[in-house]
Amino acid sequence: MLEDSEITYSDIPGLKQDHLLYIYLTSIGKFWDFIMLQDELKGESREIVKESMFQEVFYSKSLRGKNLSYQKNFKKFFPSVFKMILKQRRDFRAGLDTHLANKLMSLESEIIQSVLSNLFEEGFNVINIHDAIVVLDTVDNLKLTPEYIQELIRFEFQKKHMFASTKVDYYKYYPNRYFPK
Repeated sequence: MLEDSEITYSDIPGLKQDHLLYIYLTSIGKFWDFIMLQDELKGESREIVKESMFQEVFYSKSLRGKNLSYQKNFKKFFPSVFKMILKQRRDFRAGLDTHLANKLMSLESEIIQSVLSNLFEEGFNVINIHDAIVVLDTVDNLKLTPEYIQELIRFEFQKKHMFASTKVDYYKYYPNRYFPK
């Protein structure tokens, strides 16, 4: 995944193995599958595990985590990631920073808005729905390719020292065009 984004492990200062595992699992959509493999969670429903993990890890009011089993489970595999989350929560509590969820939504919005601005400046007719860019079926968009939009998205992420994986639903956005696979 890093190679596809032309990033080497050494290019990211301070990146730990558990950061890499967390990035990998979340980017391929396997984080919850990994979490559900733990013996302590066998037999639990995915919905309960997700809800509990969000409550105890990402949004818990407790900074110490005593008697929070999901938090302990998360820290077991992702100790450095948890330290980052805990620092963000402490900063939020102290009034030094915004809430993690708000910060992430704002960052995502900023990136999408920048991509849209670039596309507007080039004369393309696009809109966004949350984190998706919808290409309208107009004459102005005949030369706009999904690959170009992906390139713009990757560029915006790289400006923030991040990388993104993107996906394209050609038929959903181009129902009247043929795209060979």
